[in-house]
Amino acid sequence: MSADVPTPPKSAPFLTMPKLLGLLALTIVATGAVVYLAVRPKGGANEAVVSVLDDRAAATVKVNTGEVQDATVPNSLAPELGHRYKVRIQSESRDGASMITRIGRTLTFVDGVKPGDIVVVEVTRVSPTTAQAVLIEHISSGPVPTGPAERTASRAPSQAGVPPGEIYTGTVVSVGKFGDGLIKRGQQQVYVPGVQKGDRVVYEITEKRANAWTARLVESLGAAPAGAGNDRASRSREARSQNNRRDQAQDQSTANIRAPEVQPGNEYTVTIKEKERSNPDKDGVARIEGLAVLIADTQPGDRVKIRITERRPTLAKAEIVEKLPAESSP
Repeated sequence: MSADVPTPPKSAPFLTMPKLLGLLALTIVATGAVVYLAVRPKGGANEAVVSVLDDRAAATVKVNTGEVQDATVPNSLAPELGHRYKVRIQSESRDGASMITRIGRTLTFVDGVKPGDIVVVEVTRVSPTTAQAVLIEHISSGPVPTGPAERTASRAPSQAGVPPGEIYTGTVVSVGKFGDGLIKRGQQQVYVPGVQKGDRVVYEITEKRANAWTARLVESLGAAPAGAGNDRASRSREARSQNNRRDQAQDQSTANIRAPEVQPGNEYTVTIKEKERSNPDKDGVARIEGLAVLIADTQPGDRVKIRITERRPTLAKAEIVEKLPAESSP
């Protein structure tokens, strides 16, 4: 008699239909995540970092907050690109191309205004010696003081730290070899062209340096001769003396100073003729009526429009306003 051998039960399949469907869904999700991470835009390309600064922090890092700084009083401001300033327009440039004011010690050119105006301007260009600004707001109009007494009454002679543009009176103590009269303000030496020894004059400071200042003649007050009385003859002699001194000053100014009409603010179109001796690789020299004009970043043959920034008895300095194409050969 044979014994029955039990048949082992069949094991269930490992991958059932529900498991296959779950694995397929997981695979689809993982694949989608990988594709998204691969093609999504970089976060840094479209992100902007915004920092909020208080007034003290903004001043420390020189952020342009749109504040208007007052430059109508003596100041030591330095114009910055894009910043705004309240200024008083002082005068017209000699060629009438624009008006002139000062921000600190920087000669600043503004269009669309007139002398005496108080306006708000925004600086659009800054160079080492000058700046250009545009009119933002017109605040008021007023005449520029012209009388010597009016212009000097509010300025004490002891004001040694004021910026260029201040008006003073003084007596010429001597005349130098270049025809400039020497006036002493305490220990400071001031040179004024077109005057004679003994003249009492009104002058305007145009440039300040450590060893000397330069100025321009505003008005000659004359010099009373010793022992002059109040009679008609004395007054006649004084009038003749003043006329003679004025004529001599004009003659000497013309003889010793080339192209006296070339002054800061004037614009000219010139061609560079030679290299500047002390810096021949970078600076060039043009001539206006025989006066040497030094222009940075130019070379012989360059044709440029320039603006005079500094005037000395024997030379001038200028900045480039526009580079022009060279003149075609005939």
